Parts: sequence; C-alpha cells; structure tokens
Amino acid sequence: MTSEPMPEAGVAVSSESVMADFLRVRTTLVETIVDSFTPGAGASWLSFPRVTASTPAEEMASYKRYQMFYVNQQREIALRINKLRADVRLTVSGRSARLARLVVLDTGLDEALSAPAQNLFAEVPRLLGKRFEDLYQRHQETIVDRETDDDRQLWSQPGGWLAQFAGEMQGSLLAELEARLQPVLGLMEALKEEGESA
Repeated sequence: MTSEPMPEAGVAVSSESVMADFLRVRTTLVETIVDSFTPGAGASWLSFPRVTASTPAEEMASYKRYQMFYVNQQREIALRINKLRADVRLTVSGRSARLARLVVLDTGLDEALSAPAQNLFAEVPRLLGKRFEDLYQRHQETIVDRETDDDRQLWSQPGGWLAQFAGEMQGSLLAELEARLQPVLGLMEALKEEGESA
C-alpha cells in the first residue's frame, strides 16, 4: 500500500474533505484485504498463501505462512490508520478550542489504551491458528471416514476446508479494520457537529 498525500499542516480543510480522505483510506484498505484473498489480485507479499502442486509437503498444512500473512496485514492496517488519525487530529484541533481539547483527550486515550489494544489484536492470529488446526483436523477425519485420497487442490475450492478458513480470516481482518477506524470516525463526527452548530 502506498501512502496518499494529505493536506499540509496549517491548511484549512473542510469537513467534507476530511470525510473524503477517511473514505478513500478505508476503501483502499478494504480493497487491499479483499484482493489479498483473490489469487493474482494483490501484492504478492500480502497475498493469502495458496496450496499448489509446488508447495512443499511440510508447508501444506502449516499455519506459519498464514500467521505471517495476517500479521503483515495487521501492520499495514495499523500504519495507514495511524497516519490517517494523526492527519484528522491535526485538522480537528485547528477548528476550535473545544475540538482542540477533544484531540488532547483522544491522544491521551490512545497512549493509555494502545498497548492493551495491541495485545488484543495480537491475540487474533493465535486464535485463528487454533481454528486452522481444528478445520484441518476435521478435514483429515472426513478423508479417513470416506476412505478417499486427499486432493490438496480441492482445499481452496468452494466447500474446501482452506477456503472456509480463508473466508473466516478475511472476515477477521475486515472486522479489525472497522474497530481500528472507530476513534477516527469519532473525531470526524465531532468535527461535523462543530460545523453544524457554527
């Protein structure tokens, strides 16, 4: 993901412009997440790992690749949203003394809650690892029960265990994105209310 230019410090920015920047960043992040689960659609280092004929046997059912993929996505989301939040704070703080106080409060809360929030977000990949192992175990039991060969090319097809896991992982990333955007959205709503009451 590339950073998008934001207005320079000290430049008056309208509420509509701030909302447009927010929507642009959010849309870009949503598209990046969705594309990362579509083969060939996103940046290779941010793409959901695929099982192919050339995938080494020891990596076939290893969660490590998927964990690294998720952590890299989390980093990208955090970097983009932190920049957006800083830019929105800059704009909001210049509007009025009341909004400047709100930005101070937002900054203080961010500093106090940042570490606990990061610990919670860091727990998600671990929990997804348990889900990965559970789905793979169920798949293995189904193969044994049906006495059929395990065709790894079917794992990522609709109905396959890996396709199900990919859908759940994508849902987790999108939910995390929305959670991380909430403080920014709160600042923008305060900016909008200030404009309406002016």
